[in-house]
Amino acid sequence: MDTDKAGRANRHAELTVAASHLPGTTAAIGKPSLAVSYDDGATWQRPELDRDGSGWRTALHTPKSAGFVTLRVTARDAAGNSVSQTLTRAFGLR
Repeated sequence: MDTDKAGRANRHAELTVAASHLPGTTAAIGKPSLAVSYDDGATWQRPELDRDGSGWRTALHTPKSAGFVTLRVTARDAAGNSVSQTLTRAFGLR
């Protein structure tokens, strides 16, 4: 996500999600899931992710009242390993 020096992104910016393994793990990583919140996690939207090179891409469509974006990403590999990460107020909006 491209942000300015204050950590804010454009309201209609594109977001790329990429997952990687720790060293020594080689099982294929599947399509991640992404949830986006514009109210600090009170409600969530699930934008569609499209394959883009080594990651997955979506475009933000933020409400005018939103000041921040909270992200929750989950990824799994073919060996059954998984990771889920939530970033509250991951970035601001301009």
